[in-house]
Amino acid sequence: NGTMAITCNRNAVGSWEKFQFSKVGTANGHDVISIKGSNGRYVSSENGASAMTCNRTAAGTWEKFELVPLGGNLYALKGNNGRYVSSENGTASMTCNRTAVGSWEKFTVNWDQKEAEEAVVINQNGVTLYPNPVRDIMNISIHNELQPGAQLQIFNETGSQLKTMPLEMNVQQINASDLIEGAYILRIINGSQIISDRFIKF
Repeated sequence: NGTMAITCNRNAVGSWEKFQFSKVGTANGHDVISIKGSNGRYVSSENGASAMTCNRTAAGTWEKFELVPLGGNLYALKGNNGRYVSSENGTASMTCNRTAVGSWEKFTVNWDQKEAEEAVVINQNGVTLYPNPVRDIMNISIHNELQPGAQLQIFNETGSQLKTMPLEMNVQQINASDLIEGAYILRIINGSQIISDRFIKF
């Protein structure tokens, strides 16, 4: 809950063991994410100099992680310092100072089952947003076949959901004129796939 260094020693998932991943960019062909705890604060690598914490009010460089896929639901997390996050096998607080991925640096990501019954794909190439930045009307072009019940959601950077609408066509428009200036996350839920991308309102 942000009051102590992060550990990897819980045998059940409570509110403190749930994290929201938000895509903030790309690096080396992988998604770069910020990780927000249930306390509303961001996880920090502490630049590898000390145990990791979940107490940052904003996502700076130390709060951004490269999500490195290892196959299936296994991932490694690489900090901005170029080092990997380690669970420390649950015997000490987690760190971000490993130079290579061993067994302690592999993590299983259990995506929210309400959003996907199968693997979730976060793929910025699955959608095209234009114009971006946008002032009023933004066009959304979805590259994949739409499934029944597909919907579009818009979140602000703090994770609050602002808009939800059904998706009935592969090309659709949204009115962004009522949004304040800033960065937003657009999420498309299409069957078992979730496509996320970011846009700027000016």
